[in-house]
Amino acid sequence: MSSFNKVDFNKNIFWSVFISLFLISVISLSFSLYLFIRTPKIAYVYNSRILSEYKGVKESSKAYEQKVKAWQANIDTLGAGLAHEIKIFKQESSRLPSNERRNREDALRKREQELLNYKAALEEKADEEKELMGASVLNQINSYILEYGKRSGYDYIFGVAENGNLLYGREGDDITDEVLKVLNAKYSGK
Repeated sequence: MSSFNKVDFNKNIFWSVFISLFLISVISLSFSLYLFIRTPKIAYVYNSRILSEYKGVKESSKAYEQKVKAWQANIDTLGAGLAHEIKIFKQESSRLPSNERRNREDALRKREQELLNYKAALEEKADEEKELMGASVLNQINSYILEYGKRSGYDYIFGVAENGNLLYGREGDDITDEVLKVLNAKYSGK
């Protein structure tokens, strides 16, 4: 009778261990599948709102416009000075000897060409400044959104543009207001 109890006892241990291992395997597999097929956390922002309401864009645009106004004022001043000299030359040209008249005409044409070259150079510089400003602001925005997305546990944050790269999104997934609040607070140093 003792051998019978011993065999029964060993069978019970075997089945207990087997069932325990089976349950652990099922739980592990279930957890692995959950991690593998879990629904990603997705949101979107409206790019146009970010660009129009972000304080960094507004302040960069204001600084750019001030530079352009200063450059334009300089061009206007130089142009007015040249226009004044041309007006005086036209008034005096009939009384000048032909040699002196040609020399002054050449000098005025040269100054006019220099002014046009200067204006073209400033326009090119303005375009470069605008491009650099835009790239700098976009880098700020992208790094802030990347940081926000990681901190908030998002897998993806899409940007909605007018060209229709995101055709539909649930209203609850729109985090534009939250992102703007964080962007502007971070920009203001809060």
